[in-house]
Amino acid sequence: MAVCGATTGETANVEIRAVYNKQASIIGAYLGTKAQLREMMKFMSLKKIKPVIDSKFMLSEAARAHERMEKNDHFGKILLNVYTH
Repeated sequence: MAVCGATTGETANVEIRAVYNKQASIIGAYLGTKAQLREMMKFMSLKKIKPVIDSKFMLSEAARAHERMEKNDHFGKILLNVYTH
């Protein structure tokens, strides 16, 4: 978990067991300069970052999607399709 620009306050609640169970790390980072922000926005516009999609579910299958997430049986994002056509 990388934390930067804590604009909502100084306190953050984190479920520490999840950090231990996943052997995760929490890293604090400064936000950067305006030039770095522009550079990042330019990079993002090139669409070089692609999310990992684990699975897709129709909105009517939201309970199944939630079960998959609760079981921690996924790698990547779980998508809900809200369109009917």
